[in-house]
Amino acid sequence: MVFDGELTLLPMGQYLHRALGGDYVALAATHTGTSAPEIELDDSSDSGFAVREVDLPAPEDGSIEAAAVAARIGTGLVDLRAQAPGLDRIRSQSTWMRTPLRDAFDAVLTVPTATAEVSTPRPARD
Repeated sequence: MVFDGELTLLPMGQYLHRALGGDYVALAATHTGTSAPEIELDDSSDSGFAVREVDLPAPEDGSIEAAAVAARIGTGLVDLRAQAPGLDRIRSQSTWMRTPLRDAFDAVLTVPTATAEVSTPRPARD
């Protein structure tokens, strides 16, 4: 992570790869649904943000989501090491992260939907 132009910390995967070597496997997770939870600023919320469902466009060509839909994968694990190069994006909430997926991950877990977790309200403090 870079903050104010300075490298401040390394991704957890880098530490795990150093510790586990060839036994380390980098997994991504995504979904092929038509909506997703998105975090938005909300001054009326105690936390300063709210989670809302947003509609999503169809998966873009070149994305793991488009490949999963074309292959009719509902829930599955896609081994990127066995895939031809070319997949260059993955959803990150309601936007796209562009990166050569085979360089970033070993596999992608894909599911048909993503939803916001509904949690129990915190008890009042005394």
